[in-house]
Amino acid sequence: LESYLARVGYFKPIGRRGLNGTDPDVHLMKDALGLSFSLEEMCPVTIEEVHRSLSDGTYDAVLDRIVEAFESISNKCDFVVCEGTDYFGAMSAFEFDINADVAKTLGIPIVLVANAPQCSMIDEQECREVCEEAVRNIMLVKESVDEKRCELFGVVLNGVDQDAQDMVKDLTSATLKDHDVRLLGTMPKTDILSKLRIEEI
Repeated sequence: LESYLARVGYFKPIGRRGLNGTDPDVHLMKDALGLSFSLEEMCPVTIEEVHRSLSDGTYDAVLDRIVEAFESISNKCDFVVCEGTDYFGAMSAFEFDINADVAKTLGIPIVLVANAPQCSMIDEQECREVCEEAVRNIMLVKESVDEKRCELFGVVLNGVDQDAQDMVKDLTSATLKDHDVRLLGTMPKTDILSKLRIEEI
C-alpha cells in the first residue's frame, strides 16, 4: 500500500491491554511503521469495554466511539488498514459477530486470514482432502459474513507448508472461485515469523 499511496494509516478498533497498558499489536505497528497517531487514537476501545457494554446495554455507544476514532484517522489518510480482534480469552466465541458489526458500521470490506491446510506435496490426495476441508471452513465464515450483510473482499491462507505452497494455492483458489471468493495470497510457514524481535521486523 505504501508503494502506491502517500498516507497509509492503521487502526485497531478493539484491542487488549498489554503489560504497558496498550495493545501490543498497536504498539508494534506504531513503532515499526513510524505512525504519527497516538496509541489511543489507533485503538479506542478494549475488548473488556465491549464485554461490559454488552452487559449494560451501551454497545451502540461503544460503536459510536469506534466510528468517531476511525473517521479521525481516515480523514488524514489515503487508506486505513483495520485489524480485527485477537480471539483471546472469554469473549472469543462472540468476536466474529463483533468484528462483523464493526466492519458493517464502518462500511469496510473484510479480509479473512485463515489457517492454511497442513499437508505435504508428497501426498496429493491427502493435500486435496485437507484443502477441501479448509474451503468448507472458509465458506462457513462467508455465510456468516453474508448474513451480517458485510463484504468479504478475499482470503489469505496463513502458514502454508513451503513445499506444498503451489499445490495448496491451486487446489483452494479454484474451489473458492467457484463460490465467488478470491484467494488473495498465501503466507508460508516459517519458523522465523513466530520468533521475530521488533528490530528484525
